[in-house]
Amino acid sequence: MPEIGESLWAPLGLPAAFSWYIARLDAQRLVRSCATDIDLLAGTLEWREPDRFWAYVSEEAAAKRDAHPSWHLLFAAWRLAGEGGIQWPPSLSHLVAVEAKCAYLPRNAAEITASAVRSKKQSRQKVARLRGQIERLLKMGFDRVALLDIIANPPAYGDGVSAWLAGSGIALRSMDAMAHVLERRLPPESPAGHFVWSPAAVADGDERWQGGGAPFERQRPNANPYLSDERVSTSRSQMVGNLLTLLRTIPQPYGFPVPLRWCETCCAIHGLRTPHRSRSSEL
Repeated sequence: MPEIGESLWAPLGLPAAFSWYIARLDAQRLVRSCATDIDLLAGTLEWREPDRFWAYVSEEAAAKRDAHPSWHLLFAAWRLAGEGGIQWPPSLSHLVAVEAKCAYLPRNAAEITASAVRSKKQSRQKVARLRGQIERLLKMGFDRVALLDIIANPPAYGDGVSAWLAGSGIALRSMDAMAHVLERRLPPESPAGHFVWSPAAVADGDERWQGGGAPFERQRPNANPYLSDERVSTSRSQMVGNLLTLLRTIPQPYGFPVPLRWCETCCAIHGLRTPHRSRSSEL
């Protein structure tokens, strides 16, 4: 969902549509001393031959003079990607980690209030644990780190645009109901970013196609100040080496973005829709 994701990934230094992503990776696969999960790990894609890409852009511009320049870029990118022009494995020059938390408003909620929203993770212990997770990600050596609070909302009903307006109203009110919790998530001096996504849902539809709303930036992510620390630099080198080993197992991508996931069944990363290998088949 690059159109929605851009508001999250752009402040983290990544183009949403031209990046690779890994969901739910065990951090110890990258740095042995770091016992945590990485909800989202991401980095940018690059071309093997950047000059070739710009040559294709010029060709597309000459052939499609009436098209908007953004289409020239897109057509050239798909053309080069289809020829195997994406550099793989990627260079890992810019690495980003996102810790995600999800609260939800039940379908049977009589009103939209702070007490109605569930799974807020607002206790002192849970806030301290969350801040510890963010700190560990920073000390692993990521260039930028962010917290993403997601508020899942029940679907709205109505005829035509009224359903969309009702869904947007629910999403905004549930985010307001969480305001006092969100304010205490991260200390203001933290270099980590903080985003809130309260998607609007419409009955009988998938939020990717029938929904609304994008992540809202509460706190801007800054460059990781720990990268100059020798121990963090060592951790970063270990992380890059192990990550390259994992990514080398993924076939050359011929499209973008490249979404991947960690599979606990086969202990490997693969495409979101790639079936895992059963242990019986391996035997």
